Amino acid sequence: MSLLGSSEEECYVCGKELGDDAIEEDGKKFCCEDCKQQYEDEEKSDDKEEICQFC
Repeated sequence: MSLLGSSEEECYVCGKELGDDAIEEDGKKFCCEDCKQQYEDEEKSDDKEEICQFC
């Protein structure tokens, strides 16, 4: 996991603009830990239509 620092990109899960505290994992970028967790949960599930309930 790494912090990015770019605000020109969007979160892979919810689409929000990334801030200085963005997270990158598995080549995907997330605005928060909740979105990263949602992505990890969806990867284990067949239902990939959900969006992070925290954003």
